[in-house]
Amino acid sequence: GHAAASDGAPTLSVTASAKAEAENPTFLRPGNVYGLVLVQSLVSIVREFAAFESIGSLPLCTTLLRPVSAPAPPPSVLLKLLTTVKQSTPRIDDSQATAIASCLASRSPGPTISLIQGPPGTGKTRTILALLQSLLNH
Repeated sequence: GHAAASDGAPTLSVTASAKAEAENPTFLRPGNVYGLVLVQSLVSIVREFAAFESIGSLPLCTTLLRPVSAPAPPPSVLLKLLTTVKQSTPRIDDSQATAIASCLASRSPGPTISLIQGPPGTGKTRTILALLQSLLNH
């Protein structure tokens, strides 16, 4: 079991079974003191577990775990948005403007998620900032 020493340091109490001692006489013996070395902190593992454990209570849980493809917007709507985005954010390239226009056009009755992906240095952060600017302006 796990416990804490009086100084707050974590301690581990181990009970060796008779079967284990019979098979390996040098196995953990009651009363012996053993030194342990911390190989990895459990903090990140505990945080990951807590995140997975709480995913069911997230507002976007169903949207994330059971995504539904939104219908493609009509080309006229996408072209209008693309033109507007390019005019309002001149520092982005054509592929970034298309990604922003696609995100803006993918409005549906429920929450929507758009994925912007690419290798490092391709302007994902700039695209997301321009998307946020477009959302604030419209």
